[in-house]
Amino acid sequence: MGIERDTDTMKKTGYGRFNPQTQLRLRSGLEMHREMEMPSDIEGEDVIMAGQASYQAGMRSTRSNWKPGYLYLTKERLIFLQGANKLFEISLNSLKDTSIVLRDWVPKKKVEQLQLLQQSDSFKRVFFLFAGNLEEWKKTIELSAKGDGKNG
Repeated sequence: MGIERDTDTMKKTGYGRFNPQTQLRLRSGLEMHREMEMPSDIEGEDVIMAGQASYQAGMRSTRSNWKPGYLYLTKERLIFLQGANKLFEISLNSLKDTSIVLRDWVPKKKVEQLQLLQQSDSFKRVFFLFAGNLEEWKKTIELSAKGDGKNG
C-alpha cells in the first residue's frame, strides 16, 4: 500500500539527499564567503586590514540587532560591507576614541567588543564591533588614525 522505494538506486543517485557531485550550485553562504578574495583596495584606497566582523545596529532598541559582514581599514577610513552594500564608513579623522569593552552579546553572555566613538561639531555616534583579534584591530586603527598604519 505504501510507496515502494529502491534504496540501492537512491544511494547510487543521491536521490533524497544532497549530492555534492551533481548539485554543485547549492553551496552555503559561508563557503561562498571563504572563496571570496579580500580586495587589496576599496575605491582606490589600499586595504591595511580586513576581516569578518559584526556590528550592532539599532542600539536604542530592546533587541540586539547585529549585522554580519566584512570590516576594512584603509589609511583614510574604516568601512563595513555586507555583501556589496556599504552599511557604514568612518573617516579616521572623525574617530575620537577606540576602546575594548565588555558588553552583552546575547542575554546573559558578555563578550569583548570594540567601541568606536565618531564625533564632529554636529554629531556623535558610537559603534560596537565584534571581530577576531580585537586588540590588533584597535592598535592598527589607532596607528592608522595617527598616520602610522602598516601602509602609512
